[in-house]
Amino acid sequence: MLLKYFNSNRLSISVVIPVLVVLCWIPDLLNPLEPSAADYAAAGIFGKYVIRLNEDFTVLANVTAMIIVMINGFMLLQLNAIHFFITTRTQIPALFYMLLCSTLPSGTRFMPALIASSLLILLLFRIFSAYKKESLSYNFLDAGFLISLAGFFYVPAILFYPFLLIAMNIIRPFVWREWVFSLIGLLLPFLFLFAAYFLADASIANFADDMSDAFKVEQFADAGMGSKVFAGYVALLILISSVRMIRVVDNIKIQYRKIFISFFWMFIVTIVIFFAVPASGVEMICFTAVPVSFLLAYYFAHCRQNWANNALLMLYFLSIIIVKLFG
Repeated sequence: MLLKYFNSNRLSISVVIPVLVVLCWIPDLLNPLEPSAADYAAAGIFGKYVIRLNEDFTVLANVTAMIIVMINGFMLLQLNAIHFFITTRTQIPALFYMLLCSTLPSGTRFMPALIASSLLILLLFRIFSAYKKESLSYNFLDAGFLISLAGFFYVPAILFYPFLLIAMNIIRPFVWREWVFSLIGLLLPFLFLFAAYFLADASIANFADDMSDAFKVEQFADAGMGSKVFAGYVALLILISSVRMIRVVDNIKIQYRKIFISFFWMFIVTIVIFFAVPASGVEMICFTAVPVSFLLAYYFAHCRQNWANNALLMLYFLSIIIVKLFG
């Protein structure tokens, strides 16, 4: 059965999952989408170079994006291997993450948001590794720095700083110096950038204008029927998995509970950014896929391996096929 196979830790799964990802990307590699005005508006100072690469070397850029998605998926497996909050040796978080990032047509391209999401995955490593530190943790200096760097690729990513503060409050007791470290880390890249602008005798106002464009230019995306079906089914899976999580969250280890509560707030902040920033669009799936993949993975890793749950997983694959056929 599907559920039993993907919940195992067989070596073949490490091959099957990337193959499924390649199959998802092939149609979009053959018919790549052109960057929109909103894509440029949401791109940070480094992100604009990513978009230019996407324009000049489209196939190479999209293949690179596909590889980054795979790397991110295996990074999530490593995150779980370190902290073991899904208490089974399973590769199903990578399955959900990679397919979520590889299904919607406008999401399967080389986007600044994808690189920013990679940096936020590294952010999770820094946050969660601070849990057991009894002394002052400098991890949050790195975390703030990573958020700023992500914002230089994808402007809306800078708004994940409130998530960092929420996660700090969940993971650690309040230590005001650690909160100051996070702010210093957030500001350091801007200080370096402003110094470079000053030395080059360039106008900082141009940088500010570029950053503000993300809040002015609106993203227009006409989702096809297949995409709507897929989004609706994923929402159903999130609802089912959330009900299960609410029932068991008080009975799991404190560290695991704190991690899943942090994922919940990451999901909430992602949704807020999607609706609050006009230039944000389908590429936000790169961020949403992180907490959602762990939520779904927890459900399918711990549920009964009966016909109903196998049908849920089968319908997930079927919804992906619908997207690829009908857009």
